[in-house]
Amino acid sequence: MDPNAAYLPATIEDFVKATRWGGDAPPHGPVLDAMRRAFDFFKRSVPRNVLADRATQFDIGPNPWGLTLSGRVTRLCAWMQAIRFENGVNDCFHIDKSYKLVAFRDPGDKQSYGNWYTFTSTDPQTLAILKGQSQPRFFRTTCAFTCLRSTASDTFAIWGIPQGKPAQYSAGGGNQLFIPNSRSVLELWTK
Repeated sequence: MDPNAAYLPATIEDFVKATRWGGDAPPHGPVLDAMRRAFDFFKRSVPRNVLADRATQFDIGPNPWGLTLSGRVTRLCAWMQAIRFENGVNDCFHIDKSYKLVAFRDPGDKQSYGNWYTFTSTDPQTLAILKGQSQPRFFRTTCAFTCLRSTASDTFAIWGIPQGKPAQYSAGGGNQLFIPNSRSVLELWTK
């Protein structure tokens, strides 16, 4: 187990304080409630050592927008920053068996499964992904399950960009689904 996993905050309030989320105007009310639901979903659905792991997209260089825990941008930080909490979240969103989903990847990316998916009707330009990540990979659900549904946040993306190059602004606003156990509930599907 990663020894830094011990430093993961226990509550959303601890997370907000540790990351200085919002600076001098920390979240409150419905935004904090949505953050709590997402934070608790990640904590119960993803092993602590994975949440505390360094977000691999930040290994290529520093990100001035990446919030840190224990001095590093963790997957938990990156995943929380991927969500537009003002729109709320559904931490128990039900997906039926045989439902079609899509993930957008870099055409050269051979990895089929990840954690972030969306509906086939979602415009990829609303998912805060890089312009090069336009290759759709289609999936079909193999069983009914629940996942986290949220709205993609705008982002200054650095993953997939060569070190030393500036981050690329990408707009959010689209529906996104976080499926922690995607290999066990999805299969590749050819349209």
